[in-house]
Amino acid sequence: MERDLSLELLFSDLSKEPFLEESKVHKNLLTILIHTLPEFIIGVELNLLIVSDNEMKKINRERRGISKATDVLSFPLFQISPPIPYQMVGDIVISVDTLKRQALEIGHSEIDEFYRLLVHGCLLYTSPSPRD
Repeated sequence: MERDLSLELLFSDLSKEPFLEESKVHKNLLTILIHTLPEFIIGVELNLLIVSDNEMKKINRERRGISKATDVLSFPLFQISPPIPYQMVGDIVISVDTLKRQALEIGHSEIDEFYRLLVHGCLLYTSPSPRD
């Protein structure tokens, strides 16, 4: 039986050369979340931001005190307990500059690297927090 999950995605691509189709990102992100979030979740909201290395460095410095760019940052808000069926799961930020470099280094497409980073960012939402 196919699981129903509603996803409200706030998608912002601030890169100079957008290469992602929001509708495809939404569809694929929904598939990722269906397979990673607990069954009690029936609706989620997630913010996804695509930025340059310069923007990523600023965000990393402001939020984590680390003054360097990185490939992906996740800021989870998701809670397993109490089992609230509708949740804001958090924010994922991906640097398109780092994504492109890593795609070349690994030897796959930029789209493949984007989804690798997106899955990585989503997995933080499925890991139990130390409070659980």
